[in-house]
Amino acid sequence: MSVLSLVELGVGPAIIFTLYEPLANKDENRLKSIMALYKKLYIIIGIIISVIGLIISPFLSIFIKDTLDIDNLKLIYLLFLLNTSITYFFTYKRSLIIADQREYIVNIFRYSFFLIMTIMQIVLLYLTRSFILFLLTQSLTIFIENLSINIKANSLYPFLKDKNVESIDVDTKNKILKNTGGVMISKVSGILVNSTDNLIISAYIGLIPVGLYSNYLLITSALNKILGHIFSALIPGFGNLIAEGNEERVKESFYTTMFINLWIYSFSVVSLYILLNPFISIWLGDEHLLDKNFVLMFVLVFFFDGIRKTVLSFKSAYGLYWEDRYKAIVQLTVNLIVSLLLVKKMGIVGVLIGTLSSTLLGPIWMEPLVVYKNKLRFSLKIYVKNIICFVLISIVSSLIIIYFSNLIDSHYLVKFIVKVLMCLIIPNLIIFVVYLKSDPMKHIKTILTQLFRKVSKRNHNRI
Repeated sequence: MSVLSLVELGVGPAIIFTLYEPLANKDENRLKSIMALYKKLYIIIGIIISVIGLIISPFLSIFIKDTLDIDNLKLIYLLFLLNTSITYFFTYKRSLIIADQREYIVNIFRYSFFLIMTIMQIVLLYLTRSFILFLLTQSLTIFIENLSINIKANSLYPFLKDKNVESIDVDTKNKILKNTGGVMISKVSGILVNSTDNLIISAYIGLIPVGLYSNYLLITSALNKILGHIFSALIPGFGNLIAEGNEERVKESFYTTMFINLWIYSFSVVSLYILLNPFISIWLGDEHLLDKNFVLMFVLVFFFDGIRKTVLSFKSAYGLYWEDRYKAIVQLTVNLIVSLLLVKKMGIVGVLIGTLSSTLLGPIWMEPLVVYKNKLRFSLKIYVKNIICFVLISIVSSLIIIYFSNLIDSHYLVKFIVKVLMCLIIPNLIIFVVYLKSDPMKHIKTILTQLFRKVSKRNHNRI
């Protein structure tokens, strides 16, 4: 399904970038033109994905080494295809709300329906054990959620219902095409890097390892989704800040966001490395565990992919999609070559080494270089120094926690709780002490102080 979504070709991000200026200028005519184009393109994309998905369905066995006698495998695939296609027929109005710095509205709908869907799925699985009903519930919820967001968008932007729409101007079309080209290359690479991991594991090792790997991926995907929403929500704000032309404020925001980004992922990678296997052992049982070498490579991939979010946010805010195109080619090439060379000798760990290598040899240094050369001339030395420092903090924190946790001789649940507490305290305490007098920490203190004063003033006024 992820590979099929390549059909989108980066149209969404390219068009969203063109919405910032007309939104700032309240140019409704231009917004109508862009959204009309967006709607047409996404309907076409939804149809193409549906057709290609149906054409592929008879050849599923090529991508799966063993089917394990799974009942209704093709029906399950078609329901996943339906869930993927539905989004493209409704998603374009959601993007306008996000571009207008109102993502909280989208999130209210998203998480409300997600909660309802999850409760329904749990009940259905418990009562019927039917994966088909599980997926049908997902399809229905996705449809109603998107329909609800469309209705909300129409109420927020009444001009969207206006049938009198002018053709989009040539400059905007050219900008969209150029940015689409850049996003397309990056998107193709990103999806292939992530999606081919499962395909390679399935084709060379089998479906059972894919299932075990997916248990770990489920946890980090949920965490990445939450953190991804945080950083993607910052992009429109960065875009407005850039439009003001105050370079010093932009740089200050960059360094502070980068610091928070590194702090979050440093704490997260320590926690994941220490807690992943104990958690899965409690959750699913020891038979679902993968070895420590896998966990190490898995969390390293998570860390080095996650610390790119600040640079990616600023790259999107500046619209540097085309300038970033070569990174994607390097990333994809390295990932495929290394993964295919190592998968037979090292199994899943070999595939993860390929993914990690592709990140370290491509995005981790190319993306900041693109932002630095084209727009924001921040200090690359400070950038690299901070990454190295947080890597060292993560290693030291992990070693301290492992040492003290090995001294604990108690019930496994008690030991797990103690590990959780150590993961919460030790890495965060070390980061706080090391960076106590740094500029980003001072900036964070200023922001928190101002926020506290605003909240206190509001409460005082209410009283």
